[in-house]
Amino acid sequence: MSVVVRRNYPARNLPDDLKKGIDPSKDVTIMIVEEERPRQVMTFEEIFATRTSPYLTRRDIDDHIRSLREDRDDG
Repeated sequence: MSVVVRRNYPARNLPDDLKKGIDPSKDVTIMIVEEERPRQVMTFEEIFATRTSPYLTRRDIDDHIRSLREDRDDG
């Protein structure tokens, strides 16, 4: 994170949106802090959508058992 501090800066040199409410004959201290960009946070729904099921479907189980039986019968 970057920080820039300028002391005794003439208020009259400030941009218009920062001059409001400040006496232009005064000096000011300016501190600029670079903000970090927030990381994109996933919603619960997005996290859930990326999840893969740890369980096999009934068809997957049947296919696996069938292949085991075929391997046994071929040998």
